[in-house]
Amino acid sequence: MMLHPVHVSVTTIDVKADSAKVYVQVKLFTNDIQLVVNNTCAANLQLGTKEEAPNADTLMVQYLTNRLFIEINKKPITLRFVDRRMNEESVWVILEGDLDTPKHGKFVLNSAAVENTMLLDLFEDQSNLLIFGQGNGTEKGYMMNIGNVKQTIEL
Repeated sequence: MMLHPVHVSVTTIDVKADSAKVYVQVKLFTNDIQLVVNNTCAANLQLGTKEEAPNADTLMVQYLTNRLFIEINKKPITLRFVDRRMNEESVWVILEGDLDTPKHGKFVLNSAAVENTMLLDLFEDQSNLLIFGQGNGTEKGYMMNIGNVKQTIEL
């Protein structure tokens, strides 16, 4: 297991009104997500090996969705697993959720808030970078940490 001195995750959230979806990509160091899931779920993920736990994706998503909360227009978004990608050092977990669309007219993004406590139970110096895309090409970035776990998105 590779140790590293920087504890950071990157979460990208894209709101897509045309498909009424919220797309989320979470990038974490593989050893960090394995360590925290193994500790909290009494599991042995062994991501990317022949011994990988058959429920590895389920356990990772369970951990992430208990620590990443998204509200769009003051309504919580329920996230579900889409895919996972890996390289030697990192894992990307891809999730999506449905927007609450109006019965008549188009979806309008009026407000958004994100709470992210990922890996704060493991590292006090953990930083969680948030990139929020409004679906119109506009992105905003926020740095979240143990002193700032909830962010209201400036629209």
